[in-house]
Amino acid sequence: QTPAAPTVLLPKDKPVLVVIAEPKIDEAEFNCLRTNLYHEAGNQSRHGMEAVALVTITRTRTKHYPSTVCGVVKAFTYTKRGHKVCQFSWYCDHKDHTPKLVRLIKFKGHTRRVPNLEEIAAWRTATLVARNAMEGKIKDFLGHATNYHATYVHPGWAKDKRYKVLAQVGSHIFYHDIALKLKA
Repeated sequence: QTPAAPTVLLPKDKPVLVVIAEPKIDEAEFNCLRTNLYHEAGNQSRHGMEAVALVTITRTRTKHYPSTVCGVVKAFTYTKRGHKVCQFSWYCDHKDHTPKLVRLIKFKGHTRRVPNLEEIAAWRTATLVARNAMEGKIKDFLGHATNYHATYVHPGWAKDKRYKVLAQVGSHIFYHDIALKLKA
């Protein structure tokens, strides 16, 4: 038998304000995830961005990757020849990573700033997905994916038998690293 809920008496003549606290998320971590989603999956659907978010979050939960989102996003190694290789290619490409929410166009001899609607939509979606991911609101529909790559590249690591293909979402193929012993 379930216990009865406690009775709370409220005054009938006074308004009552009920505050539901939003989960507190670290702004720096949120910004790292949002920026990663924008650059890695800004041309993908919301579902595609969620898949990239899942990989990033899953990595923070393994001992083989940094324990923070920013640590995962900024992770890199060096090749035998001394070249820096980042986990997320955009992070090491030496380009300006400010979202291009405005573009310049020439019109009747004048340069005008106009909204870049595609980039605004990608940034908004990245913002929404990052917040949902940080608040634990995205169900892991991939099965603990730890790696992915675009369909138009063929990285050597993807041929290794330790990587099990889980799914293709948009133009990304997602993998589970079975060596990490995560439940897939």
